[in-house]
Amino acid sequence: MIKDKLITIAKFRYEYRAYLLKDRLLEAGIECALTSESVFKLIDGVMVLVKESDFARAMEVYNALKESSDDFEH
Repeated sequence: MIKDKLITIAKFRYEYRAYLLKDRLLEAGIECALTSESVFKLIDGVMVLVKESDFARAMEVYNALKESSDDFEH
């Protein structure tokens, strides 16, 4: 059985924005994960990852969230 590859749909400077997207994805039934990217042990952002098979649906959720919130930018 081939497992789905995880791909990044967004990267945020502020962690709370990643959690907002994560909550919306989970509400839509899309599994996701958050991971921090670091450079020289300093956090450089939080990435939101989804299964490749969920990418299109996840982007719809992400785009809807961006449209509904003026403060929701990377």
